[in-house]
Amino acid sequence: MRLARIDHLRAIATLMVLMWHFAGNWPRFKEAPSFPLLSLFREGHTGVSLFCVISGFIFAHLYYDADFKYGDFIRKRLLRIAPLFVLMLVLSFYVSEWDLTSMVMTISTGLSRGGLPSYIGPGWSVLIEFQFYLLFPFLLAFLRRYGAKYLIGVVVLCFAIRCIVYANKGYVQDLAYYSLFGRLDQFMLGMLAAHLSTTSAAAKIFERQPINVGIGLAALASISLFYNWFDAQGGLLSFHGQPWPATTALWIVLPTIEAIFYAIVLVTYLHMAPVPAAHAISRAVAYVGVISYSIYLVHGMVFPMMAKVIKAAGFVPSTWVQSELACLLIAFPAVLVIAALTYHVVEHPFLQLKSRIGTHPPEREAEAI
Repeated sequence: MRLARIDHLRAIATLMVLMWHFAGNWPRFKEAPSFPLLSLFREGHTGVSLFCVISGFIFAHLYYDADFKYGDFIRKRLLRIAPLFVLMLVLSFYVSEWDLTSMVMTISTGLSRGGLPSYIGPGWSVLIEFQFYLLFPFLLAFLRRYGAKYLIGVVVLCFAIRCIVYANKGYVQDLAYYSLFGRLDQFMLGMLAAHLSTTSAAAKIFERQPINVGIGLAALASISLFYNWFDAQGGLLSFHGQPWPATTALWIVLPTIEAIFYAIVLVTYLHMAPVPAAHAISRAVAYVGVISYSIYLVHGMVFPMMAKVIKAAGFVPSTWVQSELACLLIAFPAVLVIAALTYHVVEHPFLQLKSRIGTHPPEREAEAI
């Protein structure tokens, strides 16, 4: 299993989210992509789900046999996410009308009913990620004791909770999207994928490259076709013409659907044979994955500026494809420059401090975001 490829998937998840957010600078384009795979980028919010599956997978894989203390684990996770998050948080406070009391309550509790204000807007998912960190040592202990059935039980419990909330309120999209009650499925199925992929039966499947590749492509095609249909129905913000939150019961199962297919894509991709001719491309994409956390947190600051630059140049995209080309060729490079700077000035120095805290897996891939 080639864990270094995790960075490729981080890069793709990041790009999905960025393309989704950049398209928000223009009126929504009605046409759905004719090529289904592009629907994963047009509905790029689903990249957050891929991040959650990656986190569950990599932590379960690296820590299952590791001996670590709860306090050491949490301190290392704080060193990983807090420095840049706090930087963007304070900046967002000064450049917006965010009430100090609301900010302190949101950050101290880690609870948010939606996106955060200003530049730190995407940070709501970081709060959910940290909630998972708080639970992970316990979840891992229960996985060791009870096996895969425990993780499946958690998924079933979350599903039942969403069913009950839907029955009571008539909608559940907000809970499924913005809370751990929707995202925990994705962390659990990532952990389950890591646990099951080490079994002898799974190893026999993954060793057979035609079968492994076929399963991975089938999963990718399935989630692409699903989101092509989902986008044609109005997508995240106007499903069947309804404003957020939509009353469709689809959101009861949508987090689980995403997690199942992304977990299959993840495991099969990690077991695919290398392509020597693509080494240079692999390194470039991997670097985007390495700095993906910086990209994720700073793009909310850079994108508005780049949208103004594009508009000032007299170019207003008239199609989704034009919008995303502008994102890839103009806005994304600007984000990369700032993200590389924040990674090397803010993130990386604090990451070096982690080695001084307790025992830890030696692989750099322990970074889930």
